[in-house]
Amino acid sequence: MKSAEGERVTLLQPIEVTENVELWLFTLSQQMKVTLKELLLQVLSGFDLRTCPLKYIPSQIIGLANCIMFTRQCHNAMSGQKGNRITFPVLMAELDQLLQKYTLEDTVKNRLEGLKIKAIILDIIHHRDVVEQLQTAKSVSLTHWVWLKQLRYYLEERNCVVCMGEGSFDYTWEYQGNPQKLVYTPLTDKCYLTLTQGIMRGFGGNPYGPAGTGKTESVKALGQTLGRQVVVFNCSEGIDYKSMGRMFTGLVRCGAWGCFDEFNRLDLVVLSAVSQQIQVIQSALKSRLPKVQLLENLIDVDPSAGIFVTMNPAGAKYGGRSILPDNLKQLFRPVAMSTPDLSLIAEVILLSEGFSFGKVLGSKVVTLFNLATQLLSPQHHYDWGLRALKSILTTAGLTIQAIKKAEKEKKIPKDDAPFVVGRDMEERVLLHALKSTINSKLIARDVETFHFLVRDVFLSGGDNLEPEGGELGHFTANVRKHLKAANLMENPKQIAKIQQLWENLNSRMGVVIVGPSGTGKTTLWKILRLAWQETWNTTIKITTLNAKAMPPSAVVGLLHPDTREWHDGVLTAAARMVSKESNDVRNIILCDSDIDPLWIESLNSVLDDNRHCLTHYIPFLSHVSPGY
Repeated sequence: MKSAEGERVTLLQPIEVTENVELWLFTLSQQMKVTLKELLLQVLSGFDLRTCPLKYIPSQIIGLANCIMFTRQCHNAMSGQKGNRITFPVLMAELDQLLQKYTLEDTVKNRLEGLKIKAIILDIIHHRDVVEQLQTAKSVSLTHWVWLKQLRYYLEERNCVVCMGEGSFDYTWEYQGNPQKLVYTPLTDKCYLTLTQGIMRGFGGNPYGPAGTGKTESVKALGQTLGRQVVVFNCSEGIDYKSMGRMFTGLVRCGAWGCFDEFNRLDLVVLSAVSQQIQVIQSALKSRLPKVQLLENLIDVDPSAGIFVTMNPAGAKYGGRSILPDNLKQLFRPVAMSTPDLSLIAEVILLSEGFSFGKVLGSKVVTLFNLATQLLSPQHHYDWGLRALKSILTTAGLTIQAIKKAEKEKKIPKDDAPFVVGRDMEERVLLHALKSTINSKLIARDVETFHFLVRDVFLSGGDNLEPEGGELGHFTANVRKHLKAANLMENPKQIAKIQQLWENLNSRMGVVIVGPSGTGKTTLWKILRLAWQETWNTTIKITTLNAKAMPPSAVVGLLHPDTREWHDGVLTAAARMVSKESNDVRNIILCDSDIDPLWIESLNSVLDDNRHCLTHYIPFLSHVSPGY
């Protein structure tokens, strides 16, 4: 087995690929579970996170073994037996030592090991938080609520069991690869607790709330902790009850979780029919029935299956949403996803990215975001939420790792000691990420205000952060060269916008160029393409389409109501064509038209962190008028 990040797991028994596809795929699925289970048992026999050889153990097994050992240590600390070496202060000291060890580890030398280290750091920080809660509550009993509400991992009769609250779930051993772990916050704990108690009683889950609060990511992360396969579907008006029934059939047969994003965008007629199908499935799961009747077919039921829906609230802010019927609401446990703890998330992400002063810098970034929300003008395209914050922190993390790598290569003689970046340099890197990400979307009258806020929060102000030399300086020279070749005047603001567009395309999946007609939006990306190709000697292919010149079904595709065959739209056909290109070609899909919710909503799960239907990283570029 090989993950998208390059991790390889060798199966215990080889699988013979034959013409009978269903047979060898079923054998592969079984062998995957046996292999992961045996790996866990081998690792647990002498597991110590301080000396664990990360290179040879899959990330999923390291995390699972670490959680099982932590649960055992907490049991020992709460047992109160005389002569017991493990107490909460001792356990906290051990976790602090582990956190210090892994935050100083070199995450640049090997990308795969770096991902494993980041996952371990997030787990250790969560375990420290659990111990603090148990200490504060003075928990000395295994039935204390503070302990019961945590995710607990046990090894029972060679099988892993995960418990939370009153629920107990068998780990299903689906290979997860190296997914990015979610930062644990009080909101995450509330969501997990509500969803697990609903699953235990045969219900689904319904996280709801504004955009950017982690609804879909929480469902995916909970599925990963239980070893489930989680499939994300983006709902649109074109989906009918037969399409939903076919999806439910696949989920129930293979025991996967289905997360239906923007569920309330479905038509009310479809929602009514879907409620009957979900009711039948949940009844079978509650009663542990071996088979269920769906779409006039009798299918096998895997008890691990689950159905979840996420949605934004219906109202003027989110168009095209409807209120769920009462009979459908009763099938799901609702979870109100309010504003997440941005300070905690920023601190943890910075620590996992290799920042030594993550706590201080994280709180400063969040303070800046709060001030910008209050003092800058309200604009439709401004975003001061979790997604914008995460984008900035990830960009800063990549920069700090590049600096560490460059400094390490300069060392003579080379050694394994990681290069330690000072607080001043970390602050400069974070400020550069802030400016390169935010400056591009500020309107003229907000630019000066934002710079004043930056100087107030980050006393240094971040002046002289923009590097003029090196590759970026060569890129700017090429921009000037191609502007002159096109008989265009050199405008410093236009050159700055081209640089900002380049930085955004390197850090984001989707970018929008917004402005009135005649402001140079098309010139922007054309000059960028020419300068980019010349500076880095790469090929950039741009596929252009006008999404407003055709109905939404012609843009994203259509499922034929009679034959049930899928017909690609212009956009999906372009994405399919682009995905076949080699990795050394940079592809951009350009939607040269106004943005309309009728078609852009269908790309919601493609443009956010899920990216579940893309095999390659394909930037989407749109330029629109202010009236979008």
